[in-house]
Amino acid sequence: MSPTFMQRSKRAFGRAHNRPTLLGRVTSWSIRMMGKLLNLLCLLLGLTVAIQLENNQLQFISIGNLAYISLVPFGLFCLRAIALLYDFTRYFRESRPVGRSDATVVKSVFESTKRYCEKYGILNSGSGSAIEIFAHPFLDRDLSDNGWNTGDVVIELEKEFFTSQGIVEKNKVVPGANNDKYFLRSFRHLFADDSEKLRLTLGRTDWVNLVNVKDKLMADEPLRHKIVKSDFKTKNAVPSSFCLHFVCLTKDNEFLALKRNNSTEYHPNAMSVSFEEQVARVDVERGSDFRAENWFQRAICEEVFPLTGFFEKNPAAAWDAVSQYVEFKRIWTGILEEDVGNFSLFGVMKINLSAAELVVKSRALEDEHKTKRDDEGRLYVFRKDDVLDYLQTGRARCRQLYWPEKFEDVTLMHPTSLYRAEWVMACLQA
Repeated sequence: MSPTFMQRSKRAFGRAHNRPTLLGRVTSWSIRMMGKLLNLLCLLLGLTVAIQLENNQLQFISIGNLAYISLVPFGLFCLRAIALLYDFTRYFRESRPVGRSDATVVKSVFESTKRYCEKYGILNSGSGSAIEIFAHPFLDRDLSDNGWNTGDVVIELEKEFFTSQGIVEKNKVVPGANNDKYFLRSFRHLFADDSEKLRLTLGRTDWVNLVNVKDKLMADEPLRHKIVKSDFKTKNAVPSSFCLHFVCLTKDNEFLALKRNNSTEYHPNAMSVSFEEQVARVDVERGSDFRAENWFQRAICEEVFPLTGFFEKNPAAAWDAVSQYVEFKRIWTGILEEDVGNFSLFGVMKINLSAAELVVKSRALEDEHKTKRDDEGRLYVFRKDDVLDYLQTGRARCRQLYWPEKFEDVTLMHPTSLYRAEWVMACLQA
């Protein structure tokens, strides 16, 4: 959904007012200082009048001179208006929507994803296995202000528990702890009643039911395409695991990546740009209400920084330890992972550290808190040129984060990595 003229104007004016250029900041400061000076001059004028009543020879400032001085703030106000108009025009132009495919030369879409799009008449044919189901209207060159603030993504949890019944004849035994899992049931129409919040409703399931449904759907494409609907005309009732797929940029716009272990349940040995994190009970139970802020904070602490154990013990303290290094974190879109029948959010974050500085800081945090990252794989770094190579050729070269002299050629990517890389590179190049 593209933003309207009024939506772009409202956003541009807000940004011009809150984030002025140097001229705007200087004129605003000058106006405030001139206001204080005029207050002082008015006091002097009052004092002059009082003294003149007793001694006609004393006079500090005349009313005529005060009128001339008043022309100075008037000129500053005019200059401020010009600066505001300039900033408004600049931000309005920058709010031109960016197309995700603007950075892509070679399209790579799963064949099953193509068939799903053809079946349901979806014009956006997807990227990899990702099919976009909703997007924030403002996705442009200003990454720090794109999408929803994580505090504006409000999540409601339904009490009903969903199982694999009706999809799987009999659940197989699944190793590991049978933890609670949550899946997307519905989302509120975007920008309804001028509300800029994204409201999501989640259903409850568990790991055993989730894995059995996933395995069944992955093996049965006709069933997957029959019961997993991306239009949400009715509430989704297919158990899955609502996930956050996010790109993490360093301060010099390099992309962090994770090469997944061969033992992971989803997409073993694939390279992710950058991370994925499922909703967990700790996210739901933390605080009086559930927002994507809780979830994203944990993802950053456990995936980007090595604070998994520390976060489990004290989430607030863990976030306080790393929040100073996070420049922004935003939610951009929602997607269907067609190959597994799973719905996810896509977000972008940026740290104010280089790749080398991240290594130093991570090691210091490990030593201080005696903790580590999630043991899901090894961290890598892509330069922007590496990501462009991937978008244009389907191949890329990256280096290990902790051993930067070691490079690796990559061809097996997580099925939604192309989609994520497309969006971020399109905005960076706009």
